[in-house]
Amino acid sequence: MIEIISNPQPDQFLEAMKLAAEHVYEEDLSSPDAVPMAIRELSESEIAVAVLLADPRRVQGFIAYGVDSQEAVIHALAVIPEARGQGFGRDLVGYVETVAEEQGAKEVGLQSLPDAMQFYEDLDYKKRAGRYMVKTI
Repeated sequence: MIEIISNPQPDQFLEAMKLAAEHVYEEDLSSPDAVPMAIRELSESEIAVAVLLADPRRVQGFIAYGVDSQEAVIHALAVIPEARGQGFGRDLVGYVETVAEEQGAKEVGLQSLPDAMQFYEDLDYKKRAGRYMVKTI
């Protein structure tokens, strides 16, 4: 069973940034600048993490997003390779959609990587331009 945590503890935040550095920004984690780059890039984003209830220190995935009165934007989403296909990504996107709707946003948008477009299409996101995808909520 998983839990979505909207205000991760410092160790969970660091795990999320390592995940971002490796799987979103494709940085070599042996580089001393890898995690700081992810933190700089995502510093204006809200962060939520998915953890297993049995081991809440082990981050399974994360999502970085922003919400304003009209739209939410997903900036980054990653799930550790061994946890893919178990619903973590779907649950994290669903979390952002719920938060966005509660804050009055009408849609959620994102710039998808080419190999992730089918994942978002399965969640009812539609291509708007290029790789930009949107879902009305």
